[in-house]
This record gives sequence, C-alpha cells and structure tokens, in this order.
Amino acid sequence: MARFKILKIVFSLLLVGILVVSIDFRKDVWTGICFTAFSILEILVLLGFSILSRALRWHFLMIEKSKNYSLRFFHSVKYLLIGSALNTLMPAGSGDIAKSYFGYRDTGIKEDMLAVSLFDKFIAIGSISILGLYSLYITENVIFLLAIVASLFPITLAYLAPKLEGTSLMKPLIDRFSNGNLDIRILLEGFQFGSRNILVGFTLSILGWILTYLLLFKCLQLINQSIHLTEVFINSPLLTLGRLFPFTLNGLGSDEALMVYLFSDTALSPDEIVIGAILYRIILTVLPAVLGVLFIIKSK
Repeated sequence: MARFKILKIVFSLLLVGILVVSIDFRKDVWTGICFTAFSILEILVLLGFSILSRALRWHFLMIEKSKNYSLRFFHSVKYLLIGSALNTLMPAGSGDIAKSYFGYRDTGIKEDMLAVSLFDKFIAIGSISILGLYSLYITENVIFLLAIVASLFPITLAYLAPKLEGTSLMKPLIDRFSNGNLDIRILLEGFQFGSRNILVGFTLSILGWILTYLLLFKCLQLINQSIHLTEVFINSPLLTLGRLFPFTLNGLGSDEALMVYLFSDTALSPDEIVIGAILYRIILTVLPAVLGVLFIIKSK
C-alpha cells in the first residue's frame, strides 16, 4: 500500500512536470482572471448545491437500509465531506466508499453502510452515461459510446451480483472473501434497493453532475469568456471518467493533462486550460476536503 501511494505521487509529479515544461505559462493569464463578488457567489452556490444533491442521493439510499436508525441529513453531508478528504489520499475516488467506516462508527451499521456507499458510487458513475448520450448525439464519436458502456458496467454488476450469489461462479468467491469482519452475502443483499430510490438516486446524480459541469464552465469562463457551455458539457463526461484513473493522487496531473487534450479544439490556450483546471480543482475538491478534514479531526 505504501509503495502504491509513492507510485501515485511520483506519477502525478511526473505528469505535472511534463505540463510545466511543455506549456508556456503567460503572466497575463493569471492577472486576467476576472473575480467579482457575483462570480464568487455563483461558484459557491453551484458548489453548495452540488454537494447537497450528492449528499441527498446517499441519504435516500441509506434511509431505506437504516430503518432502525434515525439518520439526519447533516450526517449525510458530513460523510460526503469526509469522503472528499479521503479522496485526496485514495485512488479512483474510493474515499467516497471508505467514508462508510465513519458511518459505521457512528451507527454500528457495517455491511449496509458499505453497501450503500458502494451503490451510491455506482449510481454516480452510471449516471454519467445519461450525460454521455448528449455528447454522443452532438459529436457522433464512438469514444462516447464506449464511455457510456464503461460507466454502466459497475451498476449493472451490482444489480446482477445478488441474483448470481448462489451460482458456481460466485459462491467460491463469496466464501473466499467473507470473514469475521465482513459478510459478503449481507453486503450483496444490501445492493437490493427499491426502484423508486434508484430512480431518485439517478435523478439527483444527474443534477449533481450538471451543477458540477456548470462549476467547471464558470471556472473556465473566468479565464476566457469565449468558452461555450456546450463545449464543457460535451467533454465533461470523459473528464469525469478519467478521474477514476487510479495511478495518480486524486487525479493530480492526469486531470489537467486530459483537460488540455479534450479542450484543445476550443478557444482556450493550453496555459488557460491548466490554470482553469487548477482553479476548478481548488474549488471542487480542496474546499470540501478541508471541511472533511475538520470533521475527521473532530471525530478523533
């Protein structure tokens, strides 16, 4: 595990180094960032509603599983922020799943807490396919079709796993990975949710991604007013899936490199794209992670 973390840091630094060496960063790009009181308010409102929509998605799923525990919405927001903090250290956004440990400490719910966090993550990834349909329709590029299939794979697997539990293929795997600390059978049972809550989860997830992509648009617009909202919505599904790449430190370096590639045909220059990506990272990941660290410290 320690070696893997070192590998992620090295790979992230390598990508950052390549970007720094290959791109000519002009001073006027930094000084040209147009912050106003209204733009800051817009960004904070988008970030706030994005966080609330994702927390509400997890909350609806958790309520279905924790009928014997009174879970307040505040707890759902708290665990989401803790997950944001853990994502800075864990690969492929897995901090969103590891946050279930803190929920388990508070509630005593183990397998269901983990199942909800996993299924919530699968819904978040799967809902990207809906937005990817727009990208596919506009561009007719087959890469978006592949992205749609890839994003639907985890939620499809989670749906089929409980139904295949007793098969000759799944049973040996379940027996092998079940132990005294975690019962895989209970975990798989936890993947069974009502269709209403799944639909609500997908709807909230799509809303959350739209708010997140609007946030990216606002960050890029602060750098260059010529960027179009359509260009952001077309490329963002691939950017989101690219963040799941597990060999960098929370997408550091890979996010920026992918943005340079995806937005190369827009009015943005490479240095404007990288600076916009940095601003987007600070707002979307660093600010929630700081709040999450405070909750982690408070929970000892």
